[in-house]
Amino acid sequence: SHLYMQHGFGSLSRYAAGHSDVFFHPIFHSQPSEHCNVERVRMTLKLLRTDSSCKWVVWVEGDTIITNFTMHPREFVQAALAQQRTTGQPPPELIFSLDYGWP
Repeated sequence: SHLYMQHGFGSLSRYAAGHSDVFFHPIFHSQPSEHCNVERVRMTLKLLRTDSSCKWVVWVEGDTIITNFTMHPREFVQAALAQQRTTGQPPPELIFSLDYGWP
């Protein structure tokens, strides 16, 4: 819907525009016989193979609305690294967050 595009993707694109090292790339399609997240994995692998400066990829859904435009995704990574260090664990390869929008 129009509101979905305006508020969800609008929020994400404005956020990326405010950080010179954050790239917003919406993925709208996949092959008809594939699950929609297959294209997400394909694009992520392509990015990691072709851009040596890319160290992390953050996946968010289109209905994500960013409310704190000053917080950088790097802060989430740094927090996860610190948590792993304090528990003696190796650096994380995947970081998940809770979705507070669901009961």
